[in-house]
Amino acid sequence: MRTLLRQVLIDNALIDVPEEAIVSGDADSVQQRPFVNLQWAENNPGLGPVTRRNLVVWFHDEPGDYSRIDTLVARTRAVFTSLSAVQAPEGSWLVEVRWETDSGDLRDDARGTIVRTSTYLVVGSGM
Repeated sequence: MRTLLRQVLIDNALIDVPEEAIVSGDADSVQQRPFVNLQWAENNPGLGPVTRRNLVVWFHDEPGDYSRIDTLVARTRAVFTSLSAVQAPEGSWLVEVRWETDSGDLRDDARGTIVRTSTYLVVGSGM
């Protein structure tokens, strides 16, 4: 599932971020701005092999106007929430991605970036 959702963002023309700037977990070495970090939370029981898992997407950019981040937040939501019944390359199934919330405007002083997050509930098998 990690690979599938990252690849969806890489392949989508609406998400104007280079592949190397869409990471899952380790963002310390990313120099590109803006960049996107996909952070997965715990896996929760569902029905049979289908489970639920929260995904928090962190959008970082150079300090200044949040407009570029706002556009990425909106486009990512449109892309993720349009997914339904998609088989991942490893054979698992994505049932759906539900948008839950977006953060307000934040700062990451350690990276020197402005930040917003979006939280999704991912429902599928094999997570």
